[in-house]
Amino acid sequence: MKELYDRFRREVLEEKTVDYYEEDELLDIYDYAQDEGDVMVQFYVFLTARRLHPDSTLFDERAGFFLSYISNDAGADMLARRDRQESPLWDVLALSIAHYPDGHPDDDMRALLAKHDNFDCESVLKLMDLLRDLTRPDLVAEAYIALHDKAEDTRSLLFETATILKDYPEHSALARQLAEELTQTEPFNIDCWLLLAKTEFANSHLEEAVSAADYALAIDPENLEGALVRAVVLSAQDKTRPQAEEELKAFLKRVPGNPIATKALAECYSARHKENAAIETYASFMGAGEDGNPEAILEIMRLKPDSATPYLDIYNSIVGEDQEQWQKTALALYNEKLYDQGAALLDYYTEKYGFTTLSELYLRLLYLAGRYGDYITRFEQLNAYRSENASSPIEISVMGYLLLCSSLLKQHRFDDLDQLSSVILSNPPSIPDMEDIMKFKGIQLTLQQMRILAQNEAYTLIDDPDFDPVRQIFPFSTPDGNPFDNETATEK
Repeated sequence: MKELYDRFRREVLEEKTVDYYEEDELLDIYDYAQDEGDVMVQFYVFLTARRLHPDSTLFDERAGFFLSYISNDAGADMLARRDRQESPLWDVLALSIAHYPDGHPDDDMRALLAKHDNFDCESVLKLMDLLRDLTRPDLVAEAYIALHDKAEDTRSLLFETATILKDYPEHSALARQLAEELTQTEPFNIDCWLLLAKTEFANSHLEEAVSAADYALAIDPENLEGALVRAVVLSAQDKTRPQAEEELKAFLKRVPGNPIATKALAECYSARHKENAAIETYASFMGAGEDGNPEAILEIMRLKPDSATPYLDIYNSIVGEDQEQWQKTALALYNEKLYDQGAALLDYYTEKYGFTTLSELYLRLLYLAGRYGDYITRFEQLNAYRSENASSPIEISVMGYLLLCSSLLKQHRFDDLDQLSSVILSNPPSIPDMEDIMKFKGIQLTLQQMRILAQNEAYTLIDDPDFDPVRQIFPFSTPDGNPFDNETATEK
């Protein structure tokens, strides 16, 4: 199949008139190109099949799927053609159009499985792909049982089912059983041994996983996937981590920049308390390749380097001033409660690019990191910037001012706290919405509590690092997006 695919692709790229191909050969080329994600070859196969075999209907279902990836309506139009023949593959397409991406195909799937007595390989693969994309491993297991005696290619059924189910703990035992069956029926098939290694690993059978990977490497000692699977499994055990480090380093010499090997090696170093080596591993990966791998900055920040600047320099060289990228990373750190690291990230960004719409996220991170003095300084700088740039879209929410009051309390700046809180409390807003009324009531209570504390300077609670008067009233939730109220203090 690969030889056919390579030959066909070469002819297309060289703009030669595509030579004669049998229908089955074109099907093989199409299916191989589909596995490779080669849309160009898939498209040219359709054109060639229509030219060489104008009366053939073998490609109709595949054309239906191809078009459905572009538009559900286009796939539905193919389904609605009067001259199409009934087949399991057409019914799988109908199931996909009806239920992807968030439907409930249970009843329709069972009706489809009962309707046909014979399922070709492509129908099985497309059905399993759909159930995987719908995140329904329970239906994958159910479909496997129904298809076991109906599938033309039992091997593909077993392989696809095990490949999907190994990632779900509640089904990993079945995945292992199917993978083991494959190795018994095809003992010299390296893919079956690698699948068994992965399913054993998913079941925490680490020695058995290494053994299965060794079988694969006995068939082909130069197989890259076998070497990677073996090294990753070794990296999961304390006693074999030194060996895993050597094998992962050797693998990365053969395949520089491989993300799985990079992560496994860094985690090996980290597990052996070699954090600096882990950080440098991620740093090398982040800067590798033409476009780099900016996502590696998260792994570096999670390891809490003594100085993040050298690594943020690399990150900045890749993403530049792209606010969306910086916000995405900062929010990921926020969600993981890595406030110090998130604040350090936006320290760097603010020094480079000044105040932007990320500034309130930056203030929130400074506060949560306990950097109250820095919060006050940055708040004052931001306010000055807004005064000088009246058209700036940057706003400060009520919460921003409330955190400023709390920071003033923590820094023992009691007069400033009293002055600011008096201004806020003496200007109650006219709010028609009950939720906002309750929110402002919370603000009033919080400010009153802070003023009472400020009037008794000897009260040790102020300096207790676990005490936060704001979070007592407003627990900080983990945000999915921007975590801030967009209403400005002026509007309040």
